[in-house]
Amino acid sequence: WSITFADLAEGPPGAVGPEEVSAYHVERGRFDALLLERARRRGAVVRQETSVTGVAWAGGAVRSLTARGADGRAYAVRAKLYLDASGQAGILSSRLRWRAYDAQLRHLAVYSYFEGARLFTGKRRNNIFIENTPDGWVWFIPLSGGRVSVGAVTSLARAAEARSGLEAFLRRRVALAPAVAARLKAARRVEPVRLERDWSYHSRRFAGKNFLLLGDAAAFIDPLLSYGVTLAMHSAELAADCALTALARPERQAALFEHYGSVHGRRFDDLREFTKYFYDGNRHRTEYFWRARRMMDASGNRYAKLAFTYLVSGHPHWDLPAQHKYFGRFVKALGPPARRGPGFAARAAAVSPLDAAWIDAPLDPLPGTARGRRARRTR
Repeated sequence: WSITFADLAEGPPGAVGPEEVSAYHVERGRFDALLLERARRRGAVVRQETSVTGVAWAGGAVRSLTARGADGRAYAVRAKLYLDASGQAGILSSRLRWRAYDAQLRHLAVYSYFEGARLFTGKRRNNIFIENTPDGWVWFIPLSGGRVSVGAVTSLARAAEARSGLEAFLRRRVALAPAVAARLKAARRVEPVRLERDWSYHSRRFAGKNFLLLGDAAAFIDPLLSYGVTLAMHSAELAADCALTALARPERQAALFEHYGSVHGRRFDDLREFTKYFYDGNRHRTEYFWRARRMMDASGNRYAKLAFTYLVSGHPHWDLPAQHKYFGRFVKALGPPARRGPGFAARAAAVSPLDAAWIDAPLDPLPGTARGRRARRTR
């Protein structure tokens, strides 16, 4: 089954802008270089080939950093605020011992890049494709220039088997995914096979007295639903707002940093729990939609696929009053969907601009119908 972010255009007014109904596939090296150069042009002082080798603390706050440049010389860096975007190294959280690993998401990934694969056609040509395997999953991601990224995720318990021969291991894992394997028959591998120990973790706190943790420095979720860049960009945007306001209004810094930790933490928790739910392969696909609806905390939303799409695309909670009002007017006009019969679909079609295709799973029988009365008597 397919999820199309364009469906979000039909969602609550104001919740999703016209530019937010599609996604970009980015090649991380190029994407990071674009962001770095943009920051430089906006006035940031950029020091490449430089690493942080030490952190000095004072009363729970960062007092200074020790950095070492390409010439090997060490020097101190001091600032009013620090934004830790050091990725999985987690410079600040690791020194504070704040990092906690998620025992339910301890996986490994083996992957490489190929050319000459048979791509999808039409509207799905550039879609990320994920295929389930008995003890994991395989990804097939089209990139520019006809290249594709192909990788396999499975339990960390297979680490020794993977290390005994990465290429053969990847080949065996892909063979378990017949749809991907068929598209790679004529393809050739163009980069080495790589192994990542794909642990999911989070920092116990996302903010300190004078610092914020961003992106993977704060937390990492299993890549099943491709949340990495989403969390990095969302956290950076929120951190920038909080940091700039704190610099202008120092008396508000503690409250702003608490706000950052709460908002970004809640977003991460929702996406992590949904990822865990996704790994439960015994569930029917419609159950995922209803799980998403419950997690969105929108009591009036009966349209589960839309809620699922909204959540899986990385958007925050649906918690604006206007959004509740939007769903409330449909629920009031239509009542809950019936498990069978055309009644609800007919009423849905008559209420513009509701798209009846949003409805992928039933709720309770319609009140007042014969079947509804039988259901109440049965209970």
